[in-house]
Amino acid sequence: MKSFEHVVNNIFAPIYPVIAENIINETGITRGVCIDVGTGFGNLGLELAKLAPDIETILFDLSDEMLKEAQQNCVRMMLSDRVRIQQGNVEQLPFEDNMADLIISRGSIFFWDDQVKGVNEIYRVLKPEGYAYIGGGFGNQELLLQVSEKMEEHDPEWKNDRKKRAGEKGYVHFENMMKQTDISHYEVSRKQAGLWIIFKK
Repeated sequence: MKSFEHVVNNIFAPIYPVIAENIINETGITRGVCIDVGTGFGNLGLELAKLAPDIETILFDLSDEMLKEAQQNCVRMMLSDRVRIQQGNVEQLPFEDNMADLIISRGSIFFWDDQVKGVNEIYRVLKPEGYAYIGGGFGNQELLLQVSEKMEEHDPEWKNDRKKRAGEKGYVHFENMMKQTDISHYEVSRKQAGLWIIFKK
């Protein structure tokens, strides 16, 4: 846990505001409800909440331990008035149909037991015209290089693990996986120095 905390809050810290800004710029969504699925410590969802004061953000994760840290971060950033914590599994989201304007997730999908079921659940919960932005990325190439240098010092296996997830095999896997979902229009994109699944309901 301490090693993960160091990586997220130190090495990866610069990427979250940039990714949040990229998501807002690409989707145009600045109000409504946003769910950050597999939020971990809440870093991406909280940065998005800071940039878009008219968005109500839900930090959603399976891990109670992670959500306790997310709650503390929420209080520290003085965002408790419009950010809430909720526990659950992406494969059975505890939300009504058509309730979220934006659903985001960075780094979580690689650990879902059933990615097809998780993506279908996200689609169900999205409002018509709502966007999903799911996958992994570093915001831009400069940040990728910066994070990569530090991560290779921290974990020699990181480069190979990242290549498996975000390289050509990862791209092909996402394309094949999305063909099994209920979603006919989507994009598997390598933008933002990463690999993202983007779709609009």
